[in-house]
Amino acid sequence: MVNYCHRQMKEEEAKRNDAEDTLKKAEKSLQELKKKLVEEERGRKSAVAALDNAERQAEGQRVLLRRAEDELAASKAQVLALQKKLAESESEEAREEAEKARDRAEQEGYDVGVAKIEEALRAEVSGVCRTYCRQVWLEALNQAGVEASSALRKAESVYYPAAIRPSLPSLPRPDLVPLKAEAGEVKATKTSASFEVGSEVSGQIASGPSMKASDPPIVIQDDPTEKDAGKGLKIVLVSHPLPAPADQAGTGQETSDAAGAQIDPPPPKKKVNPNKNNDPKEAMSSEKQFCENYFVLKPDNASFYDLASFLFSSKSKTSKFIECSKELEGDFWIRWYIFNSLFAQKLLLKIEFLGFNNFWNDYLENAATQAIMFQDTRVCPNLIMVAFRGTEPFDPEGWRIDVDLSWYEFEGVGKTHSGFMKALGLQKNKEWPKEIEQAINQKKYAYYEIRQRLRELLQKNENAKFILTGHSLGTALAILFLTVLAKHEEEWLMHKLEGVYTFGQPRVGDNQLGGYMEKKLKQYDVRYFRFVYCNDIVPRVPYDDETLFFTHFGPCLYYNSFYKGKILKDEPNKNYVSATWAIFKFMNAVWELIRSFIIPYTRGQEYKENWLMKMIRIFGLVFPGLAEHSPLDYVNVTRLGSLPLDPQDSKVN
Repeated sequence: MVNYCHRQMKEEEAKRNDAEDTLKKAEKSLQELKKKLVEEERGRKSAVAALDNAERQAEGQRVLLRRAEDELAASKAQVLALQKKLAESESEEAREEAEKARDRAEQEGYDVGVAKIEEALRAEVSGVCRTYCRQVWLEALNQAGVEASSALRKAESVYYPAAIRPSLPSLPRPDLVPLKAEAGEVKATKTSASFEVGSEVSGQIASGPSMKASDPPIVIQDDPTEKDAGKGLKIVLVSHPLPAPADQAGTGQETSDAAGAQIDPPPPKKKVNPNKNNDPKEAMSSEKQFCENYFVLKPDNASFYDLASFLFSSKSKTSKFIECSKELEGDFWIRWYIFNSLFAQKLLLKIEFLGFNNFWNDYLENAATQAIMFQDTRVCPNLIMVAFRGTEPFDPEGWRIDVDLSWYEFEGVGKTHSGFMKALGLQKNKEWPKEIEQAINQKKYAYYEIRQRLRELLQKNENAKFILTGHSLGTALAILFLTVLAKHEEEWLMHKLEGVYTFGQPRVGDNQLGGYMEKKLKQYDVRYFRFVYCNDIVPRVPYDDETLFFTHFGPCLYYNSFYKGKILKDEPNKNYVSATWAIFKFMNAVWELIRSFIIPYTRGQEYKENWLMKMIRIFGLVFPGLAEHSPLDYVNVTRLGSLPLDPQDSKVN
């Protein structure tokens, strides 16, 4: 028995020594953290000084802006007065003069247009007639059996009537090929055309019977009484249209009809688009202008089908969305990394960033509340997200808000945490007025500024919806933002609210507030998801007891350290301090430290934790529940977590 006790004492002593070693290491880590805290405090003071300087500069800019606005308003008033005087000074006589001037301009334009058209026709008719005469001359020589070497087939031997003879010898046209006479019957169309240049162009086309090759082919009459080719020219032509040459048969090319006084223009050249090229290397000229070696991703040009094909097939065409100076080589994992980059960029192309703001806390006299807004345009209807930022690790003012146990009771609503209400925009010596004056130089309060921004965005897109979310302190602001909307009876905005998603939310009020909010959530059909990870201390404060009265409302989506979830009325160990749960919390802290080293190998390298997070988990061995509040575990909950029921079942109803 003595030996057994002696062994037990030695084991206890060994455990104590191990605990002392662990405590020394923790103390050493604490000293390092304190040093970092001092450095962060110095940095914060520098940032505060820089912020004060920026605010002073901004105030100066606001003064200049107000002056410019006043000057602009005065200028606008002067312009309006001048416009009014100008409108009154206009008389009926001035309007009549303007109308007359307009009529004269229209008539002059009409006359000029007519003259240009007449001049163009006068210039074109002579050329058309000469072309027709050349074709008829060659056909006549073919019909007469004149040899190809004869001088009559030269261009200068063609006979033209005096009215259309060119001033210079005309060159032979390459498209006029001498035609050989063929024996037998020739199908033809007998055409009569009459032109009067300068007055009108008229034509009469009549089909005739089949003609023999021996029939007289041409009758040309030159009116001797008309010597001016510009005005009195009258040409009467009676001829046979030329049959298509043998070498053009079957090509679909038609012989021009001279009687129609029109020559078909040459076919237009096809335009070459330098951006459309089947050769990917030629399409990369823009990059080659300044760089020989490059690798460029263009997510705009890739569809989701293209991305899927690229991921699973190394032979898929990538020239549209990947430009590379060398041929892309690599196995599946190389394509996997490129796929992730392109996919993420395509998603972000559809996300519109709406702003990140710092809002004024009237009680802290500092812009300590932060929120971000962005819009997802990929979904229909579009979704606007409002996310409130949680408490920063080394922000003493943020921690002051968290640990403040003060409360206010609002009639018909219930008791609410005063620190959270102050951060949301509660002003000194005021309750919650529905509207406040938001001047340019006035401090911006989170509730009023975000509400106004939502009104503007949702009015532009009637089908859009919005959601509220946050972590830690941000979750309290998200749910209380909804509370104040309900208090102000903002029914239009409440109907536009799709849901509230909170991660690590502290308690914000009493049972009366919980009943009020559950009623409003049901009335406006708003989804409320309250996520709690394992032993996170923040959802378990302030305490839920008879003294402090703080309590949660709505269902709890609780996840353990294996990211397995279940829907509960309240989180286990709801007030955190419990002798029964103490040993389980320490054991879980040890497991989470071990998990931080092995999760990259069990879940993937993207889940690897940095050394700062590992240090926090070591600190969690001394103070379990603090490391579990980190955003990292809540991100993993959304990626790795699972619930036995559809989250739709947790909707408050």
